[in-house]
Parts: sequence; C-alpha cells; structure tokens
Amino acid sequence: MSFPKNAHNRRGRNKDGADQQFEPPRVNIIAALLVILIVVPGLITSVKTDNPFFVVAAMLLAPIAMMSPKIAKQWEKAVILRLGKFVGLRGPGLFFVIPFLDTVTVWIDQRVITTSFAAEQTLTRDTVPVNVDAVLFWMVVDPTKAALEVQQYKSAVSWAAQTALRDIIGRTSLTDLLRGREKIEEELQALIDQRSTPWGVTV
Repeated sequence: MSFPKNAHNRRGRNKDGADQQFEPPRVNIIAALLVILIVVPGLITSVKTDNPFFVVAAMLLAPIAMMSPKIAKQWEKAVILRLGKFVGLRGPGLFFVIPFLDTVTVWIDQRVITTSFAAEQTLTRDTVPVNVDAVLFWMVVDPTKAALEVQQYKSAVSWAAQTALRDIIGRTSLTDLLRGREKIEEELQALIDQRSTPWGVTV
C-alpha cells in the first residue's frame, strides 16, 4: 500500500538516518480569535472617527498578540526558553508565552512510543552472521531531561537500541540466541534503560 507524498503523517528519515514522523502544522484557533478581536474593533473605530491610526495600530498589534497563545495536546509538554534559558514546562492545554522573549523549543510526546530497529549481519560470539529485528517500547518520563540533556532524544533512543542489540548479539552464541529469547530481551531492556535513563526516557 502506498501513501501520497503530502499525507499528513508521512514518515521519513532525518539526517541521522533514524525514522521520524512529520506532523501537520499546528492550528491555533485562540490566536486567530485574538487577531479578530483586535483588528475588528480597530477597523470600526477608524471608520467612526475617520482616523486610520486605530486600524494601523491594530494591524501592528495583532501579529504580536497572536504569537502569545499556545496549545499543547493532552499527551504533550512544551519546553519554554526565555532568552535562551530554561524557565519551565507548559501544557497540556492552553498557555501563553511572552512574544520575542519566550520560545517553545520542543514539544515532548509522553505517550508510549514504538521504535523498530535491527542488527543486520552482526556476528555472534561463535562468529555466525545473523540478522535480528526488534521493537522497542519506550516513553519520556522526564521531559526536562529529554529536552536539555540530549540533542534529539528520539534519534538517541533509536541509536542506543541498535548499538545495545549489536553488543548483546556479539557476546551471545547462536544457540543461546535462539533458545534464550526472554533472557536476551531482559538484558537488552536493562542495557538500553541504563543508557537512556539520563535522558529522562524509560523502556
């Protein structure tokens, strides 16, 4: 099954080669209402007074005002920086930022995320080449660490899982690999958890 190139939730790869999902642009109805509430009264006042100052002022103020309201989804946290310094998390729901001073640097998804990864042509301890596929279930438990301690936490988790899988295969014989799936899963989870815990991520 193929999907159109302009699909809302199309998948791709970032510059690190990890899978990523492209989200559609955010629609902020509160910002649109603010523009209407500012421009319309300014236009009416200018018409009544025959003075263009009010509509010009409204047109200048509206773009600034619409930068303030933000909406985070139920499963999201917004990381706020003020003049480059971390000031806190916002969301879910409606919140306001100071235009030009505050920036939302990243939206942290706190749902359980599934990431598929593989170790292709990896040698076992007894030098047998194997291809192993796996699926990682993980979630962000500390949005602050996920935003501040690692550059791209999704890519970091994906690469950490791949390297951990290669490490475990490299020190496991083919027989143990085939028979001890549950044991390998436990070792893999512990190893990835050890690497991802400083990023505020648990698997």
